[in-house]
Amino acid sequence: MKDVSPDSFKRNLDFHYDWQCPEADKIRLLWAKKHFKDDPMESYFLLRNTRDILAKEGKSDNEIEKYLVKSVIAGLKLRESSDEYKRKRALSLKTIGDDLLNKVYSRMPFGAKIDIAKHLKDEKKIKELSRQANKRGDNKQAYDLWFDAQGDLDTPYINLLRKGIIDMAIKQERLWIVNDKDSVGQGLVFDRAINIKGLEEDSYKVTWRNKDENRLPIARGKVLETFGTERALRKFLRPDYSDEKSDEIGIKYVLGLVAEKYGVDSKELMNLVKT
Repeated sequence: MKDVSPDSFKRNLDFHYDWQCPEADKIRLLWAKKHFKDDPMESYFLLRNTRDILAKEGKSDNEIEKYLVKSVIAGLKLRESSDEYKRKRALSLKTIGDDLLNKVYSRMPFGAKIDIAKHLKDEKKIKELSRQANKRGDNKQAYDLWFDAQGDLDTPYINLLRKGIIDMAIKQERLWIVNDKDSVGQGLVFDRAINIKGLEEDSYKVTWRNKDENRLPIARGKVLETFGTERALRKFLRPDYSDEKSDEIGIKYVLGLVAEKYGVDSKELMNLVKT
């Protein structure tokens, strides 16, 4: 035994499935402690299984806990690697117990902290990360994290973030960056964008997704005014490409105008549109 390295002995154990060897557990632990950086997944499972066996016997091992934490840190950091092979060797959050995730949390990079906090559904942590993102100058991330944490939506903090996001949405002509959960923000961005040339359709889509019945009539009228009856009808037939639902009120509105203009039955037009 003294002349055999942990690496070669473990390979021999795995190959022969020699789990009953008296030295097996000891050698596996030596291997895991040596390879927690280059193979954190294998090390983690070896250490975790040993810890669980000890726990059933009412025992614990501080050394095992120490290297479990090290293997988790190494395994989670691989998730952000640019090397595809290393990413495949990364640990999944689902395989790690909440106790270990809480232990390693403070030692992880910012992006990994976000993943862990969301996985744990820890609203307090997510709110803290929102404020950290804001200090880092990433207002969009800070804004979205606040909604992920179900934070209070009537505070100076979120009002300031919301204003910045709306300014960005208008400037970049990307109204969709206003969070879907932010009905107040979607209403405010609509009010600013609806009369800006080129943003009429996106403004309509914002109110459609938000089911804002107070603003939808205004949005429909603007779409019709901007695009005319034929193009407006197409847009009402499929307001959102991620959803097959049509804007029935918008369709009836357009067909009613066409029916009145040409003296035809709007119901017949509706049947033609639906076929």
